[in-house]
Amino acid sequence: MQSVTDLGVELSGAKFGAFFYNVVNEAGEAYMLYTLSGVPRSAFEGFAMPRNTAVFAETFGGKGVVRVGDITKDPRYGKNAPHHGMPAGHLPVVSYLAVPGENRRPAK
Repeated sequence: MQSVTDLGVELSGAKFGAFFYNVVNEAGEAYMLYTLSGVPRSAFEGFAMPRNTAVFAETFGGKGVVRVGDITKDPRYGKNAPHHGMPAGHLPVVSYLAVPGENRRPAK
């Protein structure tokens, strides 16, 4: 997955890219950072993992691709407390592309 993340960043011209995977936990589910490209992992260490907000819902739910030129102008952006957008100190995100993936391997 690291190679796929690196290639996605290279092909899109993005400053950085990340791959998250869904994990079912005692609270129902969580999103875990699996690979990161273009910035050191420490750039994300101080932040909680993303929640299923309006911006992430379509992709995290496996329903479709989200591609936005300026995420801060998208009507889904900034709707969720406590941050109503990116947390203070977060890497600046403007252009946003998210693509769902699916593991087709049978469960063990």
